[in-house]
Amino acid sequence: MTFKEIQQQVGLLQNLIVKSRAIIVNGHFVDVSHLDANANYLFSQIKDQCSSLSKSEMILLSASVETLLSHFDKLKDALDSQHTSLSSEAKVSPNTVIAAYQN
Repeated sequence: MTFKEIQQQVGLLQNLIVKSRAIIVNGHFVDVSHLDANANYLFSQIKDQCSSLSKSEMILLSASVETLLSHFDKLKDALDSQHTSLSSEAKVSPNTVIAAYQN
């Protein structure tokens, strides 16, 4: 994979993360397992190509990866928030549920 292809893949993965986070923030669910597979593939390609990249390409790629990782952190925060929200909603008293269905 060339430097340009790696940069394109970083951009595509970043877009997937941003879209996934937007879906989650809007209260919907999204399967993020494909992000893990894509990230693993991308980082293996980066590792394989590191020695063939120039210093300027490495600097650019490093900045891109840092940005990508910050998007992953934001996605993690959104997932944690969604999980916390779901966990607290699941703790509804059985009497409340029964009363709701009796009305």
